[in-house]
Amino acid sequence: MTAGWPQDHVLVLTLAGEVTVHRRTLLRRSLADAVAARPALLVVDLTALGFCDSTVLNALLRTRVDARSAGVPLVLAGPPPQAVRLLRLTRTEEVFTVRPTLRAALAVRPPVHRGAGRSGGPPGDH
Repeated sequence: MTAGWPQDHVLVLTLAGEVTVHRRTLLRRSLADAVAARPALLVVDLTALGFCDSTVLNALLRTRVDARSAGVPLVLAGPPPQAVRLLRLTRTEEVFTVRPTLRAALAVRPPVHRGAGRSGGPPGDH
């Protein structure tokens, strides 16, 4: 899992390979750290994910809740076919903003926060 700041406070967290029981803690910590950084947009790049099961899905769902509470827009980018199937089967594709590529995810415009700053209410649907 790697993170980068490619443009204007957008944080991209790339999940690669397989998330095993041993890597589950690292996944959760990496996602929590990404939300805690409070970027203008958090993109979780799934293009290099080798295997996606309930471990990954649960971590992403937890991240969605945390990101929403923190006012951080969350986008999933480039899910491989297995991840797409899992999202569809569980109907969780309806609660995430999913884009087919990292480039498309980076084109998502985060909401503009005014007034008291980012501590205001959560943004619209993610």
